[in-house]
This record gives sequence, C-alpha cells and structure tokens, in this order.
Amino acid sequence: MAKAIIFIPRSPFLDYDRVMPFLGPMYLKSFLESKGHIIDIDDSPDKDNIPDLEKYDFISISSTTPQYFSNGHDFAKAVKEKYPEKKIIIGGAHARNYYQEIIEEGIFSHIVRGDGEFAFLDILDGKELPLVINAGQLNSEQMGSFPLPWRDKEFLSKYTYFIEGKKATTVMASRYCPMRCKFCEERDSNLTLYPMERLDKELEEIKNLGYEAVMFYDDILPLSKERTEKICELTKKHGIIFRCNGHVRTMSHQPELLKIMKDAGCVEICLGIESTDQRILDIVDKGNKVEEIFQATRNVLNSGLKLSAYLIIGLPGESKESIANTEKYIAEFSGNPLFTFDYTIFYPYRHTYIRENLQEFDLQVYLEGSTGAYKQAGGISECCISTSSLSQEDIVKERERIIEKYKHNFRGYASSNLAKSSPDQK
Repeated sequence: MAKAIIFIPRSPFLDYDRVMPFLGPMYLKSFLESKGHIIDIDDSPDKDNIPDLEKYDFISISSTTPQYFSNGHDFAKAVKEKYPEKKIIIGGAHARNYYQEIIEEGIFSHIVRGDGEFAFLDILDGKELPLVINAGQLNSEQMGSFPLPWRDKEFLSKYTYFIEGKKATTVMASRYCPMRCKFCEERDSNLTLYPMERLDKELEEIKNLGYEAVMFYDDILPLSKERTEKICELTKKHGIIFRCNGHVRTMSHQPELLKIMKDAGCVEICLGIESTDQRILDIVDKGNKVEEIFQATRNVLNSGLKLSAYLIIGLPGESKESIANTEKYIAEFSGNPLFTFDYTIFYPYRHTYIRENLQEFDLQVYLEGSTGAYKQAGGISECCISTSSLSQEDIVKERERIIEKYKHNFRGYASSNLAKSSPDQK
C-alpha cells in the first residue's frame, strides 16, 4: 500500500476559481483507493507554505496549462527543492501536451499522458516505468467498471455553482471528442461513453448529496438521439435539471430532441460555434455550415431553452470581413433574452494541429510571457496571435467593440479593458 497526495493548482487568472471542482483527481482518488492505496487531495497548494509531505510515498500534480504557467510550475519546483528524494508525478492536460518542455525542467519522476488510472496504479505499485508514460485512452468497459468519482461534502462545499438558482455540480457521461477541430488538443480522439447504469448511480449519488442540478461537462452530450433520450430518462428520474454542451448538426437537424431534453430538465445548451464565417470554419475543420449554425440557434431558442454561443476571434485567416460575418450572427439573436455569447481570443496550445503546423496557416504567434488561458479575470482574453489582416491590437479592439455593443448578451464582464496583448514581436 502506498500513500500519495494529488495537488491541484489554483487558477489566479480567473475572477473566481471555486466554481467547478476538477473531476480528474476525484476519479483517480476513488480508483486508486479501491486498489488499496491512500490518496489525499489538496486544491490549495502554496509554494511559500509547503505542508509536511514526509508521510507520502508519492507527490503528484494534476494541472491544466494555464494553472501550470501561473503557479503550478513554481509550486512543483519548490516541492522538489524541499523534498529532492521524493518521486513527483504530473498528470492532466498540461502533462499530456507539454511533456517535452516538462522533461527539460527536470522536476518530475514521471509524466503521465492520457487517462491516468492504470498509469498511476502502476507507479504506486512500484513498477519500473519510463519518465514519460503514454497512458492512452480507456475503453467504455473499463470506465464502467471503475468506482464513482470521490465526492466529499466538505471538499465540494468549497465550490459554489448554481443553475437556475439550484445548487449544482459537474458530471461526465463520456470522455474525449470525435470532432476534428484543428484548434483543439483533443482533436479526433475516440469518444468513450460511460454506461447508462453507472451514470444512473452517479446522478443518484449527486442528488443524495443535496444537488439539484448538474453541468454535463462532456465536449458534446447530444450526439445521438437514442443515447440522449436515455440520459434524459435518468435526469427525469432523479429530478435533476441540467445544462450541457450541444452539437450544431444535431441541434439543427433534430429539433424534436430539444423538446425531449427540455421536458427532462435541460435549461441551457452551450454550442461551440467559434465563427460564422464559412471560410474560417473550413480552415479549422469545424465541420459545420453557417446555415446549420443559424438553424441550430433558432431551434434551441424556439424550444424555450437558453443558448450560450462560444465564439473565438483570431483563428487563422481572421479578417475584418470574417469578424463582420460573426457579428451578423450575434446581431441576429441579440434581441432574444435567452441568447448569450462568449467571445475569446484564440490561443495556439501545444499539440493542436494549428500549433504543430503553423506553416500551413495565416497566423503569427507571440507566446513569451503568456498565461495560456482563453479567459481571465474581468473578461480579459489575452492576445498572443495576429493574422496578415489583423494585428494583435486590431484583434483586441474588435473583440472589445463587439462585446461593448452587445454587452447585454455577453457572458462576462464588459469593460474598457477586455483583453491584454503580449508585446508585438513581429
């Protein structure tokens, strides 16, 4: 039996980072403890106040890229300096995509890329393993056999999230995404579904903990009518309302599904629209047509559901014309109180197709000193890119202009300082 601690860095770049708990460490804790190990979670690490870690055989960090850039790296370095003989492990999104940079830092004993359950188990069991462990993806049968993620009332009480005034938390009905978007780190990964029996038990546990609402944190929830109907049966059974990430093609071609979802407690659909300029959509391989986006939006709003449109400015090839086409979309629905939008500046993360093939795209990047967060406190979205038509300053100004013009629909704080840009190094 081994004893380990998982640290989750804070997110100081956000207005408030105690909204949704990170499910990854919660999955790991329940799985590893079912195998006889002891796992603690600390979601408030401080490099200036490192706790006594002598009792732990392993120290680990689960981090996104913005968390790691803002404070995770400094914390890990401080732990390594204080406990040089301890094995330190890193997992999470940053480990998966920035492992080459992490190797050069020389802090970690193991870098886990991919689903971490079996990789962490092998580490805790004392197996001889390489520095970089390419864990790959779990299949549905494996995921269904695992215990439910650790949800502790005291731990979760630190997180405040409400949907329609009801106490809410997060749940996942699947992992990964089958879409081919070239700006995404999980492009063309194998969508893996949790079995319905397990989801039933998880929703029951969530309800028993006092929650009346959930955010399905899947990249896309309603991909098929049959599976969505089964999920809706479960939310209806447990009396839970929900919001979820939708899919343009499904929402545009199967409007009857929206009534089923609404009747089952759905209150909001979030759509990853990115742009309503067809040239931009084609460049990033989004797989949608502009007319489908408009129809999907109409269908959602006509059904009486709220719609949150996720838009990105600064994708490769962005121009004043493409921005104007996206603005037409916002303007079309801005008079509907059920319509909101978010508008973030594109950030070229490591191991996205765009970042790995920059020579193919009309895009310049300036990453020195960047945080890597699409969204930051005060509605800020840092600008680390430009195109042949738009400078960093142009992109910031266009975003600010649109948000100010449609501020009643913007999901964030609109101010005169909505974005910061890195020094232009052209």
